[in-house]
Amino acid sequence: MRHYLPFFPIAALLAVALSSCARPLAKDAPVAAYVQGEDAGLAAAARSAGIALDLRQGTEAWTSRLRADLSSSKPAELYDAEWGAELFQTSAESSLADVQALWRRTTFAKSEPRWLEGIETGPRGGFLPTSGYTWGLFFNTTLLARLGGNGPSTLPQLESLFDKAKAAGIVPVALGASFGWPAAAWFTMLDLRTNGPDAVRDRNSGKRAWDDASAKTVLAKLADWRDRGWFSPEAAGTGMPESIAAVESGRSLCVLMGAFAVERLTKAGSTTFVPFPAVPRGRGNNAEIGGLVGFAVPKAEGADKDSEARARESAVALVDAYLLGGGSGSTTETYRVPLIHATGLAKGKSASALPGIAGIQVEEAAMLRQAKVLVPSFERAVAPQALQNSIPLWASFLAPLGPQPADFAASLQKAMAPVK
Repeated sequence: MRHYLPFFPIAALLAVALSSCARPLAKDAPVAAYVQGEDAGLAAAARSAGIALDLRQGTEAWTSRLRADLSSSKPAELYDAEWGAELFQTSAESSLADVQALWRRTTFAKSEPRWLEGIETGPRGGFLPTSGYTWGLFFNTTLLARLGGNGPSTLPQLESLFDKAKAAGIVPVALGASFGWPAAAWFTMLDLRTNGPDAVRDRNSGKRAWDDASAKTVLAKLADWRDRGWFSPEAAGTGMPESIAAVESGRSLCVLMGAFAVERLTKAGSTTFVPFPAVPRGRGNNAEIGGLVGFAVPKAEGADKDSEARARESAVALVDAYLLGGGSGSTTETYRVPLIHATGLAKGKSASALPGIAGIQVEEAAMLRQAKVLVPSFERAVAPQALQNSIPLWASFLAPLGPQPADFAASLQKAMAPVK
């Protein structure tokens, strides 16, 4: 005997599901948002969307404010947050709501880059990103033109530039390693390009060892560069600002840094910003290291679940309006790229012609648009204590006469959180 599935109930359920996906987000509930500093863009987005906004401003960290609100009063629907270790930990503690279903109903989500839903602590983990930035190589414009013209697109081309710079008496790589993480960035970038984004994420989260064979391969490459004299000899005793100044002044060819370094430059046109080049047969050539700013959405804890659900829906609608309006966060950093400029919503327009985007953001928008994966940088992803433990190790490794890769890997593994 054949069994037939009941057609009409299934069709009805399918119709309901489709209509639910297409249904616009409701905007009838007021939204409270906690921000650090000014955010005129959020207020403007609320007005344009017809959402009543209670803007709560303060100076304390959003995680501290959230913990206090959850324990003593009704929390806000949105908290101005940054992608990083604190956000990952907050999400792991289940303080944030899964808003992925609501996010998919936004106008913005229809054209978002794929990595926005795939990132750690994205909409599923209660974080709605609004702007981002990337890491790359800042080259001295004059030296690059003299040695090689355009920015390198492959690792062999980069190494050739380093050779030419060294032969010309120029320090190839400026490095302020006393901070630790600028040196770690070289490992992370090569780890990403060579071993892929999963390796980077698993290492940063403690699921993968810092002294396994794949890590030692990257460390051997860096030790070879160090022994060739390609890193600045004073790296262990200088910081990030000095390394940027060395490139801008022409004492060094390049520095690997997040786009935030542009705010320390003093001469227009002195540097150019390019992606880290591809590694032959690498697993992460379509990935980038970067940072994101956005809003964390806490779980509702009150008794009136219907009201809380409506407020959360309005909150996601508000973030959608904020994104579509070019919102980029509550601070004034000009290196951050509003994510509308890194999506298909901006497709067909020249990046330089888009309103509110200029300079380095044009390069970043292209990098973000082309990326298939985005991973957080070392200092944003590892546990605070592990970061502190690693600083003297990284500073010594890339300095002249630094330790051998195997010895350094063993020390680093001991300093970082144990593999789970």
